Amino acid sequence: MGQVSFSDQERLQGIRRGERGAIESLYQDFFDRIARYIIQNSGSRDHAADIFQDAMVVLYQKAQSPDFQLSASIYTYLFSICRNLWLKKLRKSGKEEVTNEFPAEYTHEAPNDAELEEQARFQLYRKKFRQLGEGCQQLLRLSLKGLKMKEIVRQLGLSSEQYARKKKFKCKEQLVRLVQADADYEDLRYDGKS
Repeated sequence: MGQVSFSDQERLQGIRRGERGAIESLYQDFFDRIARYIIQNSGSRDHAADIFQDAMVVLYQKAQSPDFQLSASIYTYLFSICRNLWLKKLRKSGKEEVTNEFPAEYTHEAPNDAELEEQARFQLYRKKFRQLGEGCQQLLRLSLKGLKMKEIVRQLGLSSEQYARKKKFKCKEQLVRLVQADADYEDLRYDGKS
C-alpha cells in the first residue's frame, strides 16, 4: 500500500476536519526530524512524542479559526511550536542550553508564550475534567452550554433545581481541587501580567 502525499493546504483542511490521514501524514513526514532536534537538545524520543502531541493539539486548535492562514510551510509552523514548547520545558527544568539552533525562519509565525501557556492551562483543565465522574461531567457541560437549571434538571433526571445547584457547586469544587493538586498547576497559574 503506497503512502498518500498531501499538500500543506490539504493537510490543513484535513486537520480542520479531524481526518486521520492528514494527521498521520504529519507524524510520518515530520516526527523523526523534530524528534532528532529534541534528542540533540537534552531530550529523549519520549520527550519528543509528548512535545509533538502537544504541538498537534495547538495546530488543531489554531486550524479551527476561520482566519488562520499558514504563511510558511506546515512543517515550519509545527517545528516552531515544538521548538518553543521544548525550550520552555528546558527552561523550567533549568537546562537552557540548546546545542542545535535553527534559523529564524523556524520561529516565524509560531504561537507566542502566552498562547502556549493558555493552551497548557486548557489541556490541564481538560485532563482533570475527564477525571470527574460522568454525572459531574454531564452537569458541567450542560451548564457551560448556558442551559437553565430547570432544563439541566429535566435532562439529567435530577430531583430538584436546588439539588442540581448543590451538585454543580460540589463538582466545580472537585475540579478545582484536581487542578490545584496537579504538579503543573503552580507553573500555569495566571500571574496577572497577560
